[in-house]
Order: sequence, then structure tokens, then C-alpha cells
Amino acid sequence: MRALLAIACVLAGCAEDTDSRNGSGAGSQNGMGGGAGTSNSDGFASPGGEANAGGMLNPAAGGDTEVDRSLIWIANSEEGTVSKIDTRTLEELGRYITSPNGDGLPSRTSVALDGDMVVANRGTSNRHPGVFGDTGVTKIYASLDSCPDANGNGTVDTSTGATNVLPWGEDECIAWHTPLPHESNRPVQWGVPGLDADVAPVWTAATSACSPDFCTFDIFILNGSTGAIDRTIPATSPPGTPNAPDNYIPNFGPYGATVDAGGNAWFLIANTTYLFRVDALTYELQQWPIPMANGYGITVDSTGRIHLCGEQGLSRFDPSSATWESLQLGWGGGGATTVPGGQPGGTWEEPVSLGHNGCMTDGNGTLWAAAGADQGTAGLHAFSTDTLAAIESFPVGNVKGVSIDIDGFVWGVGSAGNGMFAQEDDWGRHAYKLDTVTGNVETFSGLNGAYSYSDMTGFGLKQAGFQPVKPE
Repeated sequence: MRALLAIACVLAGCAEDTDSRNGSGAGSQNGMGGGAGTSNSDGFASPGGEANAGGMLNPAAGGDTEVDRSLIWIANSEEGTVSKIDTRTLEELGRYITSPNGDGLPSRTSVALDGDMVVANRGTSNRHPGVFGDTGVTKIYASLDSCPDANGNGTVDTSTGATNVLPWGEDECIAWHTPLPHESNRPVQWGVPGLDADVAPVWTAATSACSPDFCTFDIFILNGSTGAIDRTIPATSPPGTPNAPDNYIPNFGPYGATVDAGGNAWFLIANTTYLFRVDALTYELQQWPIPMANGYGITVDSTGRIHLCGEQGLSRFDPSSATWESLQLGWGGGGATTVPGGQPGGTWEEPVSLGHNGCMTDGNGTLWAAAGADQGTAGLHAFSTDTLAAIESFPVGNVKGVSIDIDGFVWGVGSAGNGMFAQEDDWGRHAYKLDTVTGNVETFSGLNGAYSYSDMTGFGLKQAGFQPVKPE
């Protein structure tokens, strides 16, 4: 659905309601919206200007940065590149190698408030068994105005699309690459700039080898300007997984990340089913077990609640009360039930019929979840962020990731999932732009082994809210 939100004169305290097609206006056009928010000059929703418990101002409020066009950044894992696509014209504006040896297996992308993008490289490539790829994070400038003429030839040398990917080191819009000495680097997320910083930090995490009982991993804060590692926060995944053997812990470790409006980072730990929070000011690390062994996609809504999407359903964490609510799909006979708190009752009786991959909230009361690549019923599925009740589904195809563009259209990024390197289907070539008012779908089909399910447009960061965490 369109992010049709009330335009507010944030500083003056006035408000004007309109109904337009560019992300402003009140309510929604198809009844799927929740409460109204505010919108800045670029059409993105912005939460209020709260401060977190440590007094860090929310720089996202007010939205004083703009991008000259709407962009979505999608990783082509199979070929080791990322595509920069104009969401209005469906034109690919650039394609970039994401690691020095081109074998980084990129996946999660994140877009800053100013539009620049970072991508994490998972490192181990299925294309070349036994060859260790390039783990680490790469930043790419969104605007040509930001790209330097590094070689002094009077022009910016950069890709203009899929047919002219420049060799590593020659594309002047690639700002930096920070390698990480770990086996797996999946989550990456721009933060918000602090009071004394012009450029936001980049949060990421990487995992070392795992024993049968636990994985060790490090959380990193990178300098958004230079890529330098400003801080390393060691962590250890808790052993054991609800509803699974104690040794059911792969070396994926941290799987996804999001940042709330206070600048605090949240990490989802895959299969160990724990949610981690790192305070933006104190760097204190807190953790909570996730219900239902349920974790894959992660996003924060406009009120600061954390939503997780996985093969067993949806889970929502309320930081201020430190409580969970979960929508279980396929549990105890295949029915969907909403259960507050911890583990569901009953026994597993059949495969999940509607599991999920990536997810994103629209800033107006709706959670969009992707499914069909590896798990779940193919398509884009809408749920209420307040009740978790299902609202509507659109069977656009196998979808791994979901994002929302500057105009409020919902994007689903296709993927062949675990079979991305097989040639039996072409789901990894497509991205779908959904108009949820009319049901119309436009398709971009120039991808190659796509595998993205993160904040690919920056909308998630723009609409993120904040809640203080319940004191322990």
C-alpha cells in the first residue's frame, strides 16, 4: 500500500492533510493502514523526535536529507554484484562488484538517510566450492555528485547498468570496502548520525567457526565515511534452540539487523533464536529468547516494536514491556493462532504452509512479509502490526525480500532461494513492484541470482520508531 501519511509542519506544529500519490496524505486507500505519521520533503515517513534512554536525539525526525530519485539496491549473489535500480522508471542505473575477488556472495543491503548504500558479503561462494570468498562490507555512493574523480581524467568512471560492470578498483562510486576476518558476514544496517557526527555509523556482525554448542561472533561499528572499524563488541550466541536439539546452531550466527530511531541496533541470531540489542551510547548488549524458534527477517515499526518473520510465522517484540506476541502458522494442525509470550503449545503436525522470509513495515500499521523462496506460500502478504492478523495476500511469485519505495509501492525481490545457483528456474532474475490499491504488478527482470531481504530502499530506517527498553 502507499505510505499515505499526514504531512506535518514538524517544527511549527501545524498540519495539513492531503491525498496524493507520492507518500503524503492521511490514511490508506485500501483500508490496510494504521495510525497517521509525519512525512518529510522526500515522501518518507518520519517518527517523532524522541531521545533514547541515554539522551541520544533521533536525527531521523525532520528528514533534512533527500535523494534525487527513488532507488532500490538489490544484491545479485550469484555474480557477486549489487544493482542500483530506479523504482519509478524500473531502469538499472548501475551494477557494482562488491568485493575484491568478486566472489563475496553479497546479500543484505542497507540505505542511509542520505541515500548511500552498504552491502554485506557473506564470503563463502557456492560457485567455487572450497574457495574462501570476501567477507566484509562495501559502501557505494548513491549520487554521482558524491563520487570523486579519483584518477583525474575529468569524469567519474562508474557503471551505468548491467552491461558495463567495472573491474574492482576502477568504479569511482565505490566509496570503501572493509574486509572482516570471519567466515560469515550477513547483517548490515546504517544507523543514524549522533549529535556530533555528519555521517551515520554502519552496524554489522560476523561469525567465526562454531562448535557443536555455540557460535562466537563480533558486532562491529564502522565509520560511515571511511569504513574504519570504530568499535568491536564481542558476543557469544546462547547455546540451545527451543524445539530443536542443543547442537542445532549453524555458523550463520547473526542473520539480520535493524536500527531504531534512537540509534540502537537490533540483531537476529539465526536458529539460536535470540534477539540482541546494542545500546547506541553505552554499547551494552542485551538479549531475549525468540518464541517458536522463529527468526529470519527483521524490521522495526514506527512505534519502535521489533518484528521477526520466519518459517513458523511472525513474532513481535515490545521493548518497553520486554514481551512477545506471535502469530503461529501451521502449528497444531495447520491453524494460525496468536499467542502472547513464549513457546506455543501442541506438537508440530505438518509442514508450514505460510512461512516467511524478509519483512518490512510501511509506517502506517501494516507489516509486509515475503514468501515462496525456500518456504511459505509464494507472494507478498500483509499483516496488522498491532494484532498480527492477516489482511491480504498478493501472489506475485517466489519472493525472498520485501521493501517499500519512496512512493509507497511494495517491492518483492525474487530468489531461487537455496537453489540460487541452479538453473532450473529464473526466480532470482525478478523484482516485483506492487500497487496494492489496484493490484497492478510491474516486473524488473534483469537480476542475476538475487538474494536480498533487508532495508533495500532506506524506507525502513526512515519510518523507524523508538521505545525505551524495560529495565531489568
